[in-house]
Amino acid sequence: MPSAWSTHLKEFAAANNCTYKEAMSNEKSKTTYAKTKASLPKKEKPVKLSKPKKEKKSKSTPSPPEEPTPEEPLVEPLIKKKIVKRKKKLKLEPTLEE
Repeated sequence: MPSAWSTHLKEFAAANNCTYKEAMSNEKSKTTYAKTKASLPKKEKPVKLSKPKKEKKSKSTPSPPEEPTPEEPLVEPLIKKKIVKRKKKLKLEPTLEE
């Protein structure tokens, strides 16, 4: 479905014997569209329903921290990273040829 602006431009171009491109840049087409748009009833915005808020946990009685079970390790195992050394590029000195 074309917009109201493009429909207005097509009608304006047909009524005034000009091209669609000329109608876009014509001041008269802009003012007539503004007048027709102002005369139209305004659309009502839909009412947004807010979601019910969740209840917050009370901070007055803090719960004790959970202790790890004996099956779980106390410390995560360390993962060794592989270190890759880069080779240095050799710089050749220019030799003087006689």
